[in-house]
Parts: sequence; C-alpha cells; structure tokens
Amino acid sequence: MRRAIFPADMRAMERTFMQRTGYPSLLLMEHAAQAVVQALLRHVAQDARVAFACGAGGNGGDGYAAARLWRQSGGEAVCVCAAPPEALSGDAAVNAGLCRALGIPLMATEDPGALSGAAAIVDALFGTGLARPVEGVYAALIDRINASGLPVVSADIPSGVDGATGRVLGCAVRAAETVTFHRPKPGHLLFPGRALTGDLTVADIGIPPQLDGAPGPDVLEDGDLRLPARAQDAHKGTCGHLLIVAGSRGMAGAAVLCAQGALRAGAGLVTAACAQDVLPVLQTQAFCAMAAAMPTQEGALAPEAAGPLGELMRGKQALCMGPGLSQRPGVLEAIRPALESDLPKVIDADALNLMASSGLRPGANTVVTPHPGEAARLLDATVADVTGDPVGAARALAQGLQAVVLLKGGTTVIAHDGGMALMAQGTPALATGGSGDVLAGVLGALLCQGLEPAQAARMAALWHARAGRRAQAALGVRQVTALDVEGCL
Repeated sequence: MRRAIFPADMRAMERTFMQRTGYPSLLLMEHAAQAVVQALLRHVAQDARVAFACGAGGNGGDGYAAARLWRQSGGEAVCVCAAPPEALSGDAAVNAGLCRALGIPLMATEDPGALSGAAAIVDALFGTGLARPVEGVYAALIDRINASGLPVVSADIPSGVDGATGRVLGCAVRAAETVTFHRPKPGHLLFPGRALTGDLTVADIGIPPQLDGAPGPDVLEDGDLRLPARAQDAHKGTCGHLLIVAGSRGMAGAAVLCAQGALRAGAGLVTAACAQDVLPVLQTQAFCAMAAAMPTQEGALAPEAAGPLGELMRGKQALCMGPGLSQRPGVLEAIRPALESDLPKVIDADALNLMASSGLRPGANTVVTPHPGEAARLLDATVADVTGDPVGAARALAQGLQAVVLLKGGTTVIAHDGGMALMAQGTPALATGGSGDVLAGVLGALLCQGLEPAQAARMAALWHARAGRRAQAALGVRQVTALDVEGCL
C-alpha cells in the first residue's frame, strides 16, 4: 500500500525535514530534476532537442535544473520562460543562471520558435500548490503545449491541475508521464487530474521515509486485497448470515444482483426481504438465497413491513439495504428499524435518498455507499461540489453521519474516523446499471463475515474493481454487465 500526501502537508514536511537535518533545498531540486531527465529518456533519444517550459517558482526551478542536466548528458535543451529569468529568486534563480552560463537558450513564451524542432516538452510551469485559475501567458503556453502533439513530461503535476482535488483550474497540461516527488498527490488520482497525469512515476528526492511523519490518504492497490481466511471446518452457520432489504416493482434485478454479489463474496447465508412483486424473480434468479415477502403497497414495501423486518433482523450478522428499494410512500417507515439498528450495515441507493430526506442518522457500524448525486443530497450541496472535491465531500459525510463513507466514482474515496483511502483500480466497464448493487452485496457479505466497516469498505471496493477488470478483459469495456462483474468475483 502506498500513501498519498496533500500539497500543503508536503510543503510543511519538506520544511521540517530541512530544518531538522540541514539538508539543502537545492539538493532536493537536483534529485527532482534527475528524475525528470530519467523520465525523458523513456520518450526520446538522449541527444534529442527538448523544450523545458519553466514557471516562476520552485517547479520552474525543477525545469531549469532538468534542462541543465539534459544538456550536460548530451541532449539539446531550450528553456521557455513564462517569467523573466531575472525576476526569479532562490534555487530557481540559481538553476536559471547555470542554464544561461551553459549557453542554453532562455526564450520568452511569445517567441514563435520556442517549441520548434523539439521532440518532447517538459512541463515545469506550476507545481501542486496552484490555487488560482491559469491565465495570461501561462494559459496561452499550455494551449500551445497541448496542441503540439509532442510527448510531455510534467514535473510534479500537470500544470493547471489542483494537487489536492484533481480539478482543472482554467486549463491544464495533458501529460504523457508525470514525475511526482516522494509521494503521489490526490490530484494525480482524482479526475479530471488523473486523466491528464498520464503514467505516474513517484521519484525519491532524498527524504527518508523514517523522517516523514506527514498524514495522507492510503492509495489502495491490488496487493492490498486481503480477504478473511476460512477455517477448514467452516460451515454456512459460521460464515455469517446477511439480511438484504432490496427490490421493488420494476427493480427486481437490483435485489437479485445484490444477493448474488453477497453469495459470491462468501456470505454463508443470505436472506432477502422484498416486496411481493420481487419474490418470484428473486427465487428463480438467486435461488441460493432465501427470500421473505414483506407487506407491500404499490409494488414496494408498505409501512406494515417494519414489524416483520424487525423480526427478520434477529440472528443476522449484518444488513444491506437500498438497491432498487424505491422511494414510494411508506418505504421509509418500513425500513426505519433497519436504519436505526445497531447491526453492521450497508446503506445504499434508495435507502440513502430516504435517509437524506428524513434526517435520520445511521449510527455506528455503518457503511454508506453514495454516488455523487446521492452524496450531494446528503450534504445539501450540488453534484458539482461533490465531483469538484470528492475527498472533502467524503470527509464531510463521514463526520456528519459518523459512518464509513464509500463515495463511488472514477476514483473511489473511502473516508472514516481517523482515516481515508483512494482506490483508483477501477475501470469504465463498471459504468453499467446494477454494478453498485453487486458492490453493496459484496460489502454486506464482508461485514457479516466479521470485517470492521472501514476494512470491509476497502476490501469490497478493491475486489469489485478487480472483478470489473477481469470482466473487461474477457468481454471488452462496453460489453460488461453487472451480471458479468458478479460472475468474475
């Protein structure tokens, strides 16, 4: 497992490291530049002409240092200066001066020949701390870089991408490879920044891990998928009994997919509480699950289902509610005992929307699994607010609900008391109806097998993503259905 770091924490950690050790900032810049040059060699020949687009701050200094090293290793370098070299200060000024002393051309951004003849471009305009929209000469240069068709290596982050959120601030460079330093930043892993980063290389710049005490979200990888061991003498009664509350008229498939996902993920027993209309479909399509028809009105759970549902909860190790449940009148009253239960539980889909409209809070031992629209309703925010800062949205939800939050998206964000994780192992093949129902079932199964909610959320997200990739490998990105994902678990 890797760990990311927020830009502000990275800057603070670097300052503390240099103050404690006396390590010079110029040497950190040198290590960063060496990593950029190594990346360039993956795209062009060692004697190629490379244009280094350099900004005014430390990121620009990385660019000037890389240009010097490229020249010294036998390549041809030209620096495209977004800020006048004489206006630079500190380490950036030192490296710009060295470039000038070596005869490397320092050209203004407006010079039409600045990118002429280049085989590649190094983007060193802005680092991870950018907090304002890109404009003026910087925006014009970014447009030229993107229009060039040349391979671009970005130093630290594609210029214009917010290092904390992945948002594009006005415009941003589209990189073939990004070389970031010490640890990845959330902006590399969250969209749209993830799509602009290209191949991500994390380079060592000389800070020993033992001297890095900075916080940051975990970055989940396939190797982190650790499922609970099953004893040799296990039987269905020792592998957990999950109660699913799902389905309504026209949405019986959601209950089926959730139940099948739970069974494929190892729940010893699965019972589905459903509306009468759902029962025949569930019994024929998920016949390894048990089913109980609840009092029904208009094809959905009636308020009178609250009592039988409460009885069904006895003896269960976990609950999973919401897929295809509908938001018809009466459903909220039917599931209220489940929402208020102390059992470990997953709250998904329609159950989330009903919870948002009611003001109910789920209590401890709960994982909520919203997509951005559902998260926006829970936060009384807009979808743009959530997608613009999914880490902030997930953190706010976890604090407000006192629950584990699994915020679904191109990059899944998992937030809980005392921790956060980013899961960027998914695939667009999972962008299909019912995929989230399978995930809810997997998550419920892991809870009923004894995993703590935060751990269950992490494992379910990884397992579901891996199954999606396997289905894509077999069928193609457009052909995968949720049933295929369930079959690949």
